[in-house]
Amino acid sequence: VVGQRDSNHHSYLLNEDLGLFLVADGVGGNPGGDIASELTCQVINRRVADGTGLRTAIQAADTSVRDAGLQYGRLGMASTIVALLVRPPEFRLAWVGDSRGYLFDDRLNQLTRDHTYVQEMLDSGAISTDEAEANPGRGILTQAVGALGEPPRVGYTEGSIKPGQTFLLCTDGLWDVLDSSAIANALSAKASTDAIAGALISDALAGDTADNCTVLVLRIE
Repeated sequence: VVGQRDSNHHSYLLNEDLGLFLVADGVGGNPGGDIASELTCQVINRRVADGTGLRTAIQAADTSVRDAGLQYGRLGMASTIVALLVRPPEFRLAWVGDSRGYLFDDRLNQLTRDHTYVQEMLDSGAISTDEAEANPGRGILTQAVGALGEPPRVGYTEGSIKPGQTFLLCTDGLWDVLDSSAIANALSAKASTDAIAGALISDALAGDTADNCTVLVLRIE
């Protein structure tokens, strides 16, 4: 959903044949964020379909977004990405930026680690968890697909899947206004994935999210 913004810079993609699920968020304040997020999803989808690994596919998307920025005069356009590849009996998850991936299996586990200045300060012990959550600059990214400077260091994790697990991919339009307990409560509901996604969006809007909000919920049957 667009939320309080005038336009939507988010993109998402579901390719059930590949087991590939993507959520991307065009970097705010930079021109062409909507183009960057859509292009990121398209390139990853094509590369994975050709047999490319998830991390390499994201690196290819970074090159494509940089090239497009130069071509269209939108230097610096960029996007976050969180990408889930389900290949039974395993899943693979890769990300750049602060779009997040969660796994709910009786309890909520955040699989991603934000690429932000606030997360770096938290990791170094410079600030506490409470200070990080209250920091107004926690959305300032240290890495993004297509951003100027060094190519991004793609975050990556993998694990086993089993029936009943639920995955959540989302942008900061959700997690910036809903804490972990609220997200876990929604994912624990005995409801369809459509209903859960809708409830999360409604809760984010009720929480007065100032951003676009994209939510993707997948359950292992």
